[in-house]
Amino acid sequence: MSSAYVAPSIVLTDSPPYVPSGAQAKPSDDNVFISTYTYTEFTLTMNATGSPPVSIRPLLQPTEAPQAGDPFLDP
Repeated sequence: MSSAYVAPSIVLTDSPPYVPSGAQAKPSDDNVFISTYTYTEFTLTMNATGSPPVSIRPLLQPTEAPQAGDPFLDP
């Protein structure tokens, strides 16, 4: 059984060129366009998993200044 390798071909387009169905009317007044603009709203589903953030109490404050060579001073 022998199968010859065929190199893939590069496709430069993934869809046919856009052809408008008719004359495209451009709005002359922004207020008219905004008042007639329509859109579709979709309900967002919140799916929160995991633990809540650790913010139950304030963070502890340092009791002394960092010393030379402390990793806090040299990120």
